[in-house]
Amino acid sequence: MVETIIKQSKEELPTIMKKISGRVGFNVSEHTILLAFMGSIAHKTYKKNSIDDIDLVGIIIPPLQYVLGLQKLGNRDTVLYKEDQWDITLYSIRKVFDLLIKCNPNIIGLLSLDKELYVQCSPIGQMLLDNKNLFRDTEKTKQSFCGYATNQLKNIHKYEYKGYMGTHRKTLVEKYGFDCKNASHLIRLLYTGIRMLKENNINLSPEELNMVIKIKNGEVELEEIQQLSTVLFNKINEINLPKETQDLHKIEELLLKLQLLFYKTKVNYFIEL
Repeated sequence: MVETIIKQSKEELPTIMKKISGRVGFNVSEHTILLAFMGSIAHKTYKKNSIDDIDLVGIIIPPLQYVLGLQKLGNRDTVLYKEDQWDITLYSIRKVFDLLIKCNPNIIGLLSLDKELYVQCSPIGQMLLDNKNLFRDTEKTKQSFCGYATNQLKNIHKYEYKGYMGTHRKTLVEKYGFDCKNASHLIRLLYTGIRMLKENNINLSPEELNMVIKIKNGEVELEEIQQLSTVLFNKINEINLPKETQDLHKIEELLLKLQLLFYKTKVNYFIEL
């Protein structure tokens, strides 16, 4: 199922990227160094004709006028495209580094996906992937994953029906009495936080994945989910590993290097200057 969706989505994606390019005013594909399927497709929980979107996250190095000039990229260096089942988020590379330094679960995960999930990966994007260990930080990872999981726990009873699947999600909430999707996010975040700390990847075991899918489908009682979350919160906080901290100087060097290498290929920028 997931392989079919990936194939079909890749066929439609060039048209979508042209639409995004028209909105931002430059060829987005030419400035994208990394683009990948995320969300339920990456987590292997995608279900067609359900509450699931087709989520993609990308990293772009925008034209120089967006870096040195007066042009602004989207909202806070973020370009959003939401239409029908598509949910695409493109971040400037500077924004991505800021999120990586904070060990944001979604962006940390972007650097640790299975190869087939990457739609676009330029040599500069590959350099970023090769240096993902620069962003390892034990305490920040614990705080970030637990923080996001806590928000999901709070939102289980906050019924917000947004997007094109709002009606479907509302029906599920009314049926089960809580938001199964938020509940599945809660448990998945805790599982992946443990994996990231111990193994530096986000791949769940078959048993963990099966539990997340069952929760998402409304097959697990809320009380059991809350009990499991308590166990996992304790487990992630009790992980005792050698302390790893980020070297911000090396991270900044990498950010500068990636941008300079990219702009070096855009000879016209420097001819005009």
